[in-house]
Amino acid sequence: MPNQSDLTDALRRELTSSRGA
Repeated sequence: MPNQSDLTDALRRELTSSRGA
């Protein structure tokens, strides 16, 4: 299983990409 931090980082990237920040 991937690291929790890795998953969180991916989610953050998706959120920031959606925000455009």
